Amino acid sequence: LDHYAPALLDPGLYHADGQIEDEVYVWGSFLQSRMHAAGVRCGDCHDPHGARLRRTGDALCVACHNPAGREDFPSLPRADYASAAHHLHPPDSAGARCVNCHMTARAYMVIDPRRDHSFRVPRPDLSAVTGAPHACAGCHADRESAWAAAVLEAAFGAPRDHFGVAFAAARAGSAGAALAAVADDAGNPAIVRASALAMLAATAEGAGDAALRRGLADDDALVRFGAARGMDRWPPARRWRLAGRLLDDARLAVRVEAAPRLAPALRGLRGADRERLQRGISEYLAVQRFNGDRAEAHANIGNLHVATGAFDEAEAAFEIALTLNPQWVPALVNLADLLRATGRDASGGDLLRRAAQAAPESPAVMLAHAFWLVRQGRAAQALPLFERSARAAPQTPRYAYAYAIALHSGGQSQRALAVLQAALARHPGDSQLRGAAASIARLAQPNRAKGRGERPRPTSPISH
Repeated sequence: LDHYAPALLDPGLYHADGQIEDEVYVWGSFLQSRMHAAGVRCGDCHDPHGARLRRTGDALCVACHNPAGREDFPSLPRADYASAAHHLHPPDSAGARCVNCHMTARAYMVIDPRRDHSFRVPRPDLSAVTGAPHACAGCHADRESAWAAAVLEAAFGAPRDHFGVAFAAARAGSAGAALAAVADDAGNPAIVRASALAMLAATAEGAGDAALRRGLADDDALVRFGAARGMDRWPPARRWRLAGRLLDDARLAVRVEAAPRLAPALRGLRGADRERLQRGISEYLAVQRFNGDRAEAHANIGNLHVATGAFDEAEAAFEIALTLNPQWVPALVNLADLLRATGRDASGGDLLRRAAQAAPESPAVMLAHAFWLVRQGRAAQALPLFERSARAAPQTPRYAYAYAIALHSGGQSQRALAVLQAALARHPGDSQLRGAAASIARLAQPNRAKGRGERPRPTSPISH
């Protein structure tokens, strides 16, 4: 963490239960494993110079997992794992191989199969909840997951609770307390706890706040790293009050993750606090410049300057990013927003159209484009984009909120209420959704307009 900012168990990279999905480093899987927790290292299985396996086939696994055990791993359960009583398949069959149940492979670029290094127990019972694959289906594609789950439960007993249930709920937009419970469970791997804390950023303030505060002070740097991401849900003054100490963290990755989130507080600080935050910002900018051959780094620099009010520097950074990669969507969208903030909103339309061409299914791009159309007086054209963004990101309340306000602004109050009620079913603790629903319901009451046939107006304009 003094050299890299790791990917957590994010959607698109990992399935909700932590299995590999996109092309990711083995590190993220291995950190989830009980073997890693017990002190197993890469060199226990691989030659450290050539990365070749130390033994072939099941001989590698049963060198440790056997009735005699292994002296340097005294907590290892001792049993005959190379038996039908354990693997439930005929000897020497594909189903009897350790890796086919505990290290399923996923092929990248068609020709590059890679095995998941979390060494997980097959969990077909989770597939219905998480949508993730399970090892049994690799051979038994003609059987339901429930069948495989029943076979394993009969052989090994009821399965344990799993963080994948909470992660799947969070991705669907209904979590908070469940994520906090995952983060607070010291029995979960650090990367799982860190991922739960990072996901709290997309949930409403309240549920999970205490877990975030504990995560910011956790002994494990990776957990602090995840908590730094999770504090996006808090306003800048609260971030500074609760997490300003992360600028002095022992690990560079934690400091760099915290600095841009604390940067908006700069204008309200004086004296030593201001100097400390300025040093953290300077360190963050130095890291980005180190990666200055990439558009992402300059977009990050631009966002940092926006947060501190240095708009000219921000615009220059976004322009460099788009020179390096004309289709870099974050730079397109954020430059368009900067133009809006500096009185040049009309010029942002071309940038947003380019972003929509590059990422037509991005809810953030759809929402930004919809807001721009509204500001140009083209609300009717914006409404389909509000709807599509809300459907594409049910896990994020602000999309449903924006769509509902747009409907209400167009005189469709009952549809707006239906959207808000559906969103509240997923996010019952979201105060913005509750407030909008209450206001629209009150304004939509019969005779509210005192019999003059007036159409109810929104309580606040749409803004971005």
